[in-house]
Amino acid sequence: MPLLILLVDWFFIAKGSWQELKSRLFFHITFSAFIFGIFIYLMKPDFFLNVFGLKIEAQNNIGNLLNSDFHQPITAWQFLISQFKVILHYFYIFIWPFSICVDYDWRLAESFFDADCLLPLIGVLLIIALSFYLLRKNKTNLISFGLLWFLICLAPRSSIVPSSEIMADYKTYLASIGLLFLIASMLVFLVIQIKQYLEKKHYKFNNSTDILLLSCFIIILSFGTLHRNYIWSSGYEFWKDVVEKSPTKARAFNNFGNELVQKGQYQKAIIYFKRAIKLEGTSYSDPHVNLANCYGLLGKFDLAIESLRKSLVVNQYQPDAYNSLGLILMQQDKYETAEKAFIACLAIIPHYGKALINLSRTYIQLKDYNRAWICLKNAVTKSDVDNSPLAWEPFAEISLEMGKFDEAITGFNKLYQLEPTNDHLFKIGVSYYMNKDYKKAVEIFEQGHRLEPSDEKILCNLVECYIKLHDANSIKKYLNFCKENNILYPGIEIHEAQLYYFSGNHKLAKMCIERFLSRDDKPAHLVDLAKEILQQTNKKI
Repeated sequence: MPLLILLVDWFFIAKGSWQELKSRLFFHITFSAFIFGIFIYLMKPDFFLNVFGLKIEAQNNIGNLLNSDFHQPITAWQFLISQFKVILHYFYIFIWPFSICVDYDWRLAESFFDADCLLPLIGVLLIIALSFYLLRKNKTNLISFGLLWFLICLAPRSSIVPSSEIMADYKTYLASIGLLFLIASMLVFLVIQIKQYLEKKHYKFNNSTDILLLSCFIIILSFGTLHRNYIWSSGYEFWKDVVEKSPTKARAFNNFGNELVQKGQYQKAIIYFKRAIKLEGTSYSDPHVNLANCYGLLGKFDLAIESLRKSLVVNQYQPDAYNSLGLILMQQDKYETAEKAFIACLAIIPHYGKALINLSRTYIQLKDYNRAWICLKNAVTKSDVDNSPLAWEPFAEISLEMGKFDEAITGFNKLYQLEPTNDHLFKIGVSYYMNKDYKKAVEIFEQGHRLEPSDEKILCNLVECYIKLHDANSIKKYLNFCKENNILYPGIEIHEAQLYYFSGNHKLAKMCIERFLSRDDKPAHLVDLAKEILQQTNKKI
């Protein structure tokens, strides 16, 4: 910032006058001291000693190998000698942007005397020499201003502070002001020269010509922008573009393979995962896991397990690998072994929600419902899926089945917040009913009935709640509603019998029960209840 302010002052305020600039020298010195003082205070002197002593190192990103060995650090010197070609690339993309890529597959220079270091260095030195040459001829030369702005802004990102990314076009955002200023100045100069030449040839320009030329520029650049934005329209297009432009980038092939999996193109995805493994399979475990998942989806379980084992050789602390291994073992009905895989996964990441859900499914298959419930309880309270229906739905369902009705109510209420469906609302009512809170169940079923007036399940349970509350008027109201709308849910005769029983009309109650028992299509689970009501009715008669 201090250098940029000084640059602007020299070119546009002092206008190349040392005497004019000298009058503000105290400001520039004070401002620079203030800025660097803040940096030293916040980042400590040791940071700057390490930076300028070339002692800072960076580590490779997995899938983005910049040198020959993943474990080999990226040194400040190696990063510096690799940046000359990067700086030239940054210049180039503003002139010819058609090769822009989000994830380049460039590697670090091995030696200062390598061609990809020396030749770009000469190019950068020529650009710097050009800037000072132009300044000697004209102290406020606009081309020099643009070049110097660009180089100053790039310096912190493309010099002696190493990074796991050798280059990224977004690093030119602030620097681009200088280069775009330079390009604009050159275009204006070019247009003026062309106009002057044509005017000498007695060709007259008018506003319409200027507007036409400007419109052509806008149209061309707009189409270029639309074309580039299309690449960002989906993950598939994004990684497809990266794969085409970075054919040695393992991360790109792995991520594009994942996009193909989402499209159901498993065989094609396998090709890209294998390519990623070939490029960086000894340090990059993700494509091994993704390849295994593809094999699992295709039913090739032996190949899937082999891929997962290779993944764990690369990185034994790979939770996704253990989770995927457990899923494949479950598909082979090897639940005890699958349990060990999920436990190994959770030992690495205890809050891995999907692993907790998968472990609960394993325990359900092993009939160990208590441990299954504990896994799901942890999934909804302590994991990364604590706000997902994937965890809350099985938790609520198993709580209801195990008679943990308070937890079931909490689970279905949360589920209804996440996915407000009538089915989830209905299950909230069922949970209250099973918890013998019939008044609260009635409120829920009434709400469901307003949303779905003809829903047989809601009407049946609503009448059942009023039977528990001995509310004959409400029972009669809803039974009449069913008759008027030709709604005959299973067991409606039993409810009618119970209504007559409460009303003291035991003979009609008996007739309803006998009519129900005489049916060939009567629900088997209601027969015992019907016989019990018949016995009670016979006693009253």
